[in-house]
Amino acid sequence: MAAMKKISIVTGTYNRGYCIGRTIKSVLDQTHRDFEYWIMDDGSTDNTREVVESFNDPRLHYVRFDVNETHAVRNPQGLQRCTGDYILRLDSDDVLITPAVFETMLKNMENSAEREWLHGYSWIDERTGKNVNYFTGWVDGKIEMTFEDFLLGAKGYADI
Repeated sequence: MAAMKKISIVTGTYNRGYCIGRTIKSVLDQTHRDFEYWIMDDGSTDNTREVVESFNDPRLHYVRFDVNETHAVRNPQGLQRCTGDYILRLDSDDVLITPAVFETMLKNMENSAEREWLHGYSWIDERTGKNVNYFTGWVDGKIEMTFEDFLLGAKGYADI
């Protein structure tokens, strides 16, 4: 059995107190428990701090800046703090859709020496009400595949 790998998660945020709690909960609910979670607050003026600090978990690290400078500045500052074997950047309005996302991610990364990076996201299209998924990465010599392929096991990539 392979050694447990640590995952670092970085979330940049600005005035997302209304939704960041769902994001944090989806991370803390993961079945893979070896992770650190960095939340980089880009000078929020709403209740973001209170929402983040309401979660009492030593893996959660909150860094607040007084001046708003955009994710382009804060995400790299979060990445510099990461100590994990793998890094996941998660927006402050994103939610991990299953408690097995980290396990699936690790399995997929570990099962192929050719995997260097993965990137995916999902959102609800407000016009249609449908879930929109996108997934790309260098996976077994392919540059793109659908998010459904990754999550639902098509082509052998995942089995959740």
